Amino acid sequence: MNAYTIFNVKHGNRSRSPDRRQEISQPLYLIYATQLVEFRDVIETIKEILFQEQIWPDQCDYILYKIRSLQKAANNIAMLANSTKKRSSKSSAYNHYPILVNAHYFCDQIDMLTSFIREYKEILENRSARRSKQRLMVNSLHSLDSSLHDLMKELDKTMQNS
Repeated sequence: MNAYTIFNVKHGNRSRSPDRRQEISQPLYLIYATQLVEFRDVIETIKEILFQEQIWPDQCDYILYKIRSLQKAANNIAMLANSTKKRSSKSSAYNHYPILVNAHYFCDQIDMLTSFIREYKEILENRSARRSKQRLMVNSLHSLDSSLHDLMKELDKTMQNS
């Protein structure tokens, strides 16, 4: 986490920009950055559950509940990047494009994981199908973790360029 500059910045220590649009978006980016750091812990908890020998339906519900907040934050980041892009100059708008793409890709990864978990919950009785679905969920979670890393990196770049 220390590789990302914005994740080490405290809210009160930021310098104010003369541009009002940046003043509005900067605190929001910092809020989302804080949430993304917390989501790393959520992903680690989900990994622990998925690597267990047997996963129970209530654990599937817990995972679905937890990743819903991940998706909400990623959608908010995408909307913020999109609105900031529209209000900014062309060069600044170009800088927001990677974070927008990463946020949408992150949401796609969450949708895929959600789908796998729901299917897994439905086939809990079938042992072999359950194992293969568990592997799909673990692979999907690794992709989600990688997407979170990419999103955090682009959020950091965006904050550095703002």
